[in-house]
Parts: sequence; C-alpha cells; structure tokens
Amino acid sequence: MNKLRKFIWDTSGAFSDIGVLLPISIALIERNGLNPSSVFLFAGIFYILSSYYFKITMPVQPLKAMSSIAIAKKLNSQILNSAGLLMGLFLILIFLTNISKKIGKYFSKGIIRGIQFGLGIILIKTGISLVNIYSKTTIYSFFILIFTYLFLKFLPPILPLILFGLISSLNGIENLNFNFPAIEVHFPNFEDLKKGFFILFLPQIALTLSNAWVATEDTAKYYYKERAKKINLKSISLSMGIANIFSSLFGGAPMCHGSGGITAHYKGGARDENSAFIIGFFLIFLGIFFGKHSLILISRFPIEILGILIIYIGFYHSILIKDILKRKKDLIISLIIGIIAGLTNNLTFALFFGLILYYILNSLFKFF
Repeated sequence: MNKLRKFIWDTSGAFSDIGVLLPISIALIERNGLNPSSVFLFAGIFYILSSYYFKITMPVQPLKAMSSIAIAKKLNSQILNSAGLLMGLFLILIFLTNISKKIGKYFSKGIIRGIQFGLGIILIKTGISLVNIYSKTTIYSFFILIFTYLFLKFLPPILPLILFGLISSLNGIENLNFNFPAIEVHFPNFEDLKKGFFILFLPQIALTLSNAWVATEDTAKYYYKERAKKINLKSISLSMGIANIFSSLFGGAPMCHGSGGITAHYKGGARDENSAFIIGFFLIFLGIFFGKHSLILISRFPIEILGILIIYIGFYHSILIKDILKRKKDLIISLIIGIIAGLTNNLTFALFFGLILYYILNSLFKFF
C-alpha cells in the first residue's frame, strides 16, 4: 500500500466512529453543561496516548449508560464528573488487585458475541431513527456510499460520505472564531459523589465490564490479530481508569474504549495507530483553538450522515457472530442476548439474562 493510499485509509478510519462520539458529546455539553474544550481536548489526548501504547486505533467514546441517564435527568456537570472519577478509581482498583482474569472467566464466547450482536442491533436501530428517508441528504448519502462501494474500490466506502458531511457542516458558517479554552480543575464534594455513585456509577458498571472491557479485548484481537498483543483486560482497565480520572477532574466527559468503536475504526480503514493520531489531533485542535465555538461546528454535521455511519458500523459489528454459527449453545445464548437487547434497547439487562441462561444451559448440557 503506497503512502498516499495508506493516508487516505487512515483518514477514513480516523473519523468512522464520529456517529457515536459526536451526538453524545453534543448532548452532554448542551444538556449537562460540560466544558466543550475539556471534552474534546481530553478525548483527543486519550485517543493518542492509548493508541500509541496499544499500537492500534483504540476508540474513545463517552460512557453510554452514564451519559444516557445524565442526559435524560439533565444532571449537572459536577455530578457527571464525580461519577466519571469514581469509574476511573474503580478501574484502577481492578488493575491493582489483579482480579481481571477472574471476572473475565464469567464471559464465555457466546456471551461476548451476544454483547457484540446486541450492540450491533442497537446501533442499527439508533441509526435508522436518525435517518429521514425523504431528505435530500439521506438520498445523496446512500448514493455516495453505494457508488463508492461498487465502483471506487481504491477508496474506503465511508470516506466520501464523511467528506460530504464535513463540507455540509462548514457551508454557511459565520462568526466562527478562535477561542482559547478556560479549563479548570474540579474537585467533587461529598454530595456530588454520593449522587454520582448511585445514579450514574452503579448502572454503568455492568456495561463497562462487558462492552468496554471484555468485548473490546475480544473485538480488537478478532480484527488486529497479533498487532493487538498488548490488549488485555488489565491494560484496558488501566487505560480507561487513568483517562476517566484526568478527564473528570478537568471537566471532560466520562470515557471508555468500546467494542463497537473498534469495529467502526477498523471497517473505516484503520489498520494501526495512525488513524487515532489523526482524529486525536483533530479533537485537540477543536478543544484548544475553538473552545465553546467547537460546538457550533460539530453540531452542524448532518444527522442523517451520522445515522448512516451508525447503521454501517452496527451491521458489521452484529455479524461478528458468524464465527460461532456451528457452536449451538453459544449461538443460542448470543441470539437471545442480541434479541433482548434489540427489543429493550438495554444491553445491561440483556447481559444479565444471558449470563443466567448460560449457566442454566451449562448445567443442562452437563446433566444430559
């Protein structure tokens, strides 16, 4: 692969997970009052440092359950940052106590594939909800995606789509000025820690351990093979733990790696850490030089294109299940977890159901 072609694919892979990163970040800034400079600056730093260590493009996403609850309840940034700090300390504790392998043993291949399948279905449903099939943007976007996939094999299929979105978001912008950030250290009080623990931290734990932890390790090794040799439950815990502590103290979003993000970047074109450097420096540039005005820029990105990107990634993430099609017990568990997640939009509930089902089936198979 020549240098120009490699750069093109790296660039496509860099921006292929914005369908998850941008909408949640925008909502946390607008509804919960997070500092946009801190959100983008620390997301960019997390991208660069984690991917430099792991040697692959490690995704950076806001913690889903925590963010969803905070957005729905319109909790203030202090409570959200307190919960993020608690999550960071919890993950560091897992790293220090060396219990990651013991926890990991509870997640069979069927359960992991079920988490991935369920997340894929949720992503597809979310993407569909964002797409207006009658809008010109949707029609143009589908045409660009299909045309590129069929006739421009030398290009990543989603790169022209992302470029179309960037051009659309820049069109008509006025009064977009450089605005250096005002970032402050936030030390939580006891009341914020208490609310953050019960309202946000506890509901997030299961999703973090399953999707951002176990499923992320599995997905990274599925795609990157030997290149992902540094990725394990312990190193992921340390990476996310450090990121959440610093991001939360400086007013950023609670963050994680995520299995869906691994698929997004890889299917977008990422094959090493270079894509992370591109998106990382882009986010740092937004955070440092545009500050609060960065929200004006990213909120103009067409929602229909974000929806199509999410559908695209959801499809590829859901078909990770294909390697267990001949393993009857694992397949049954995976399908049930996926179906429950799709019906309820609740991956945590689906996971608990799947864990119970796995041990019931395990007992029955042994008995018979």
